[in-house]
Amino acid sequence: MELINFLATDCRGLIDGALRAAIQMFFNIFQIIVPVLILVLSAVDFLVAIAGNEENMKKAGSKLTKRLLLAVLFFLIPSVLDLLLSWVDITAGTCGISNMR
Repeated sequence: MELINFLATDCRGLIDGALRAAIQMFFNIFQIIVPVLILVLSAVDFLVAIAGNEENMKKAGSKLTKRLLLAVLFFLIPSVLDLLLSWVDITAGTCGISNMR
């Protein structure tokens, strides 16, 4: 049984149910891990920067900005996939995979 059928036009034909469930589980886990990692890593960076100089503080701010941007992009993946799949006439969009579960 194929996990992905590139000739399909709906969810049942495009992605196998087991793969869809695995992808949704991946998103659910990372919805928790990504914000926690951003908080922990940024806190560590700023603590090191406080002990250091002004240059370290600028680097920590820059890292925080990059991390937040990457987190926003990560959470937008289902929306971007929905848009891309709608362009190729796959009407089911993200096949029920979302960042709202």
